[in-house]
Amino acid sequence: MTFQPTPETRLSLDLIEELIDRTQVFASEETVGEVFDRLRSREGDFFGILESGRYLGVISKTQIGMLLSGRFGYALYAKHPINAHLLKNALAVAPGDALLDVLDRALSRSGAEFHHDLAVVDSEQRFLGMLPMPTVVRLQNELIAEQTRRAAEQRHALQHRELQLFRSQERLRQSEGRFGILFENSPLGFALLSTGGRIEACNRMLAELLDLAPAAELPRFDECVATRDRAALAGIFRGFETCLHGEPPRSMELRIETLQAEPRLARCDFH
Repeated sequence: MTFQPTPETRLSLDLIEELIDRTQVFASEETVGEVFDRLRSREGDFFGILESGRYLGVISKTQIGMLLSGRFGYALYAKHPINAHLLKNALAVAPGDALLDVLDRALSRSGAEFHHDLAVVDSEQRFLGMLPMPTVVRLQNELIAEQTRRAAEQRHALQHRELQLFRSQERLRQSEGRFGILFENSPLGFALLSTGGRIEACNRMLAELLDLAPAAELPRFDECVATRDRAALAGIFRGFETCLHGEPPRSMELRIETLQAEPRLARCDFH
């Protein structure tokens, strides 16, 4: 990621060029069998379908593979035109769309649709490529980090601008309100941690992951992590304590253990 997304960011053509995967496309009149044979050698899972050179919809390699599986799958569906088996409710975005709107539309989906990549289509229905869902999630993480940084800077500025206190506080409430909506309603678990590892605040999804009762006292994060992973986690916390500007973002997989649920493996990003 070579840019820092902000609440004002829009999907410019330059930004789209940086974010999308240029996947192969297929014509709508091609058969399911023909498409399946060509998909075997292709990376990725989501592909655009065009009709007369214009965007029609999206298919996935997994979906087509399942369609042709089983004893009679190939015999029943191989000759069907691929346009009869487009993914339902495929989400398409366009150059100029506001990033916040794209995040809201993508992350509000549920079930299997949540994991579907987004098609990028211009105003003339020309297919530009697929915006991978992992990239969308990273954008959200970066945006939350930027909102947190802005909020911290604004709090510091209030100490030195008492004459403008009312206006500054109003801007801060608006900024924190936007951040709060993203933070609390995210389908991913988020927490604000002290450098010592204590959970200062967490959203609803993380509370469910950690089986925290409503109004329960927030624990130390390392108390929710398997013993074997605590040393690596402590190393990350020490890095943030000793670096004035914070460690670079780190990612690791941690085994989450609670009294109420089976242990589960979770990917954790630290900023």
